Amino acid sequence: DIGEEEMKVTFFSSVLNHHQIEFCDEMYTKLGNGFKFVSTMEMEEQRKNLKYYEYERPYKIRMYTSEEERDKGNDLFQESDAVILGVNMPVQLRKRLKKGKITFLYRERIFKAAPSMYKYLRSLAYFVKEYWAFRGTPFYVLAASAYTLKDHKSLGMFGNKTFSWGYFPPCKIYNEDVLMGKKSKDKVNIFWAGRFINWKNPQLVIDAAEILREHNVNFSIDMVGNGENEDSIKALVKEKNLQEYIEFHGAMSQEDVREYMERANIYLFTSNREEGFGAVLTEAMNSGCAVVSSATAGSTKLLINDGENGLMYEHDSSQELCEKTLYLAENPEIAKKIGLNAYRTVRDVQNAKVAAERFIHVLDAMLNKKEIPQYSQGPMRKMG
Repeated sequence: DIGEEEMKVTFFSSVLNHHQIEFCDEMYTKLGNGFKFVSTMEMEEQRKNLKYYEYERPYKIRMYTSEEERDKGNDLFQESDAVILGVNMPVQLRKRLKKGKITFLYRERIFKAAPSMYKYLRSLAYFVKEYWAFRGTPFYVLAASAYTLKDHKSLGMFGNKTFSWGYFPPCKIYNEDVLMGKKSKDKVNIFWAGRFINWKNPQLVIDAAEILREHNVNFSIDMVGNGENEDSIKALVKEKNLQEYIEFHGAMSQEDVREYMERANIYLFTSNREEGFGAVLTEAMNSGCAVVSSATAGSTKLLINDGENGLMYEHDSSQELCEKTLYLAENPEIAKKIGLNAYRTVRDVQNAKVAAERFIHVLDAMLNKKEIPQYSQGPMRKMG
C-alpha cells in the first residue's frame, strides 16, 4: 500500500496565482516534498495589470526558466503517483497515459459559446485522437465549471469520471456577528468587480440601478475593475443620471476587493457562459454577500443552491437579475440569511482545505484499490 506520507502529486499549471495558492499550500502541508507545483509560463501582463500576483513557494518549479527546470518538470510528469494537469501538454500526457498512471485534467467547460457544427466536429476529432484510446485508464477530470461534464459527455468522454472541483481563492474565517456587522444597515450596499468587457455584462448593473431607483430604494453601488467597455459604462451612468448611486474605483488589489465585499450587502455576478469558473463568486460568498448570480457562469451551479445561499437568474436575463436584486434590497433580513449561508458554504465545504483532504482521500483509494469516498456536495463530488 502507498500511504499518504509516500504520495507524489504534481500540479501543472501556467502560473501560481491566488486561485491556486491555498490548495497548493494545503497539499504541501499534507504531503511535504511529495507535492510539487510546476509553472509552465510567466504571468501575462494583462493579469499583472489587474493586480494579480504570482507566488513563490519552496514546492514550485518554473519549467520555462532553464533546461534543468524543464527536465525536472518532465520527470515529475511521468514519475508522480498523480498529476493534476491545468495546461495543454499533449506529448507528456500521452506518454503518461500509456503507462496507465492516475491523471486528472483540470478543466473548465469546452464550449464557452454554443458551438457550430464545424467546431463541434473539430473538438470531437481532437478528443478521439488524443483521449479515446485511454478511456479505460485511470484518467479523470476535475471540473472547474458546472458545465464541464455536459460538454465532455457530448464528446463521449469522462461521463462517469468527472469530479466537482473549482478554483479555491483564500478562505477567510470570520466571527459571523463581526462580519455581518460590517454591512450597511441604513443603505443597501451593492458591489460588482471584474473586467469591463462584453461577456462580463457590466451594463446589467446599470439596469439594476435603474429599477432600484424607480422603487425608491436607498442604495449605492461600487464597481471595481477596468477594461475596454469602461468608458461606455461610465457614459451610460451619466446618460441615465445615476452618478449619485454608482462609483467607479478602477483596478484594485485582491485584498482591497475583499474589504469592499465584506462591507457589501449584495454582490452581482453578471458574467455569461464565457466565464469558465468565476472565483469572484467564491470570494463574495466567503465575504457574506447575498449574491445574485448568472446561472450560465461556470461556478454558479457548483456553489449555489438557489434561494438558500444565493439567488440565480437564468439566460442572462436583465429582468430577472433586476427583480432578484430588488427582492434582496427590499428584504434585508432575507439578504442577511442568504449571505450567512453563503459564508458557511465556503467556510465548511468549498475551500482549499476540504479540497486537499478529499483529493488525498480519493487518491489513496485509487492507489490502494479501495472504494472511492462519496461526497454529496463540494470538491470531489462525483458528477454524472
